[in-house]
Amino acid sequence: MKKKILSLVLAFALILALVPSVTPSAQAANHNLDSADMLQHIINTAQSGDTITLTADINYNSLLAIKNTDININLNGYTLNIKSDMGALSVDNCKVEIYGGTLNIESTTNTALWVSGGAKITLTGNLKGETHGIFIPDRNGGGTVIVNGDVSSNNSAVTATDGGKVTVNGNLTGGYRGIWSDGRGTDVTVHGNVRVTGSNLDDSTFGVSARGGGTVTVNGDVTVSGSRLRNYGVFAAPFFGESGEKVTINGNLTVTGAKQTNWGVNADNSTVTISGDVTTGGAEVNFAVSAYLDAKVIIGGNVTGRVSRNQNSNISIDGNVIGEVNDGVTVKGTINGESQSTPDTEPPAEAPNLDTASGWAKEPLTAAIAKGFVPADLQDKYQDTITRAEFCRLAVSWV
Repeated sequence: MKKKILSLVLAFALILALVPSVTPSAQAANHNLDSADMLQHIINTAQSGDTITLTADINYNSLLAIKNTDININLNGYTLNIKSDMGALSVDNCKVEIYGGTLNIESTTNTALWVSGGAKITLTGNLKGETHGIFIPDRNGGGTVIVNGDVSSNNSAVTATDGGKVTVNGNLTGGYRGIWSDGRGTDVTVHGNVRVTGSNLDDSTFGVSARGGGTVTVNGDVTVSGSRLRNYGVFAAPFFGESGEKVTINGNLTVTGAKQTNWGVNADNSTVTISGDVTTGGAEVNFAVSAYLDAKVIIGGNVTGRVSRNQNSNISIDGNVIGEVNDGVTVKGTINGESQSTPDTEPPAEAPNLDTASGWAKEPLTAAIAKGFVPADLQDKYQDTITRAEFCRLAVSWV
């Protein structure tokens, strides 16, 4: 019996020896940071999943680059200021989350946040750039950006291409462009207002641009001003054969101040929906809505400015219009104070005169009159002697 037990123990030991040992995976590490000098070094040496925790306010005055490593930055109630005369923050092929304190990212000559290689960044803070607030460049793998804060730029607040996704839970301010969404699958959503101030340069100013299948949603107002030659509130058009642009503004659209032409909406083979009012003014020519090819434009409020369409485009306006309106535009309200609506139904017919009819005959007479069986000139002669001609008229109406 002892030999049998010993044999079993030896066999079990042999099995254990043949099974490869498993080393526990490395745990995500936490790196405390109290000096700006160590920030880029820690990022460069960290492993994916590590967290950098601030233990002091940090002012970082250079480009901060995060690449190929997933990083969490816990501000821990402190302030992180990233300010550079180049780009401020670059994120490539990784996942980054910055939270828990005050964050300000600024580039004085370039882009505040550059995202590429399919990277995803979520941050709570404010961005300010010279050329771009947020930039997802073309042919660089796209990316996803979620900002809980405001974004501004002296040029373009948000530029997204290559299927990039941007969500801003705050307001946008741009110098010549608020939003640029370019390419199929590219989407920009702003849960706030978009304001574009323009400048004195002889160029165009855009509140929202969607091109080549890009989509934009603004859950707020869009305001474009400034003194460039042309101001556009919404510009949507195909590009290089890609179409399907869709712009939705859940608020009002106001475009003023151009030297030459203001456009509220300029849509080419695209879909634009604005729930509020569209107002243009202050230029030599003010187009509230222009639609081309198969464009579809829906305005839920009132419109001030010219409304024009051509080819198979469709424009529907629920409110009133002050300005010239081309044929084929559907306006449910008034145009320059004049109603355009037509009654959907005829006014109800007057009740038949049954004063001279016997009580028992009133109900069947009412039904016969409703069906057109009793000529109008006979409807008050119920007690008169009927003539042969009158009988024949009644008989013919029943045939």
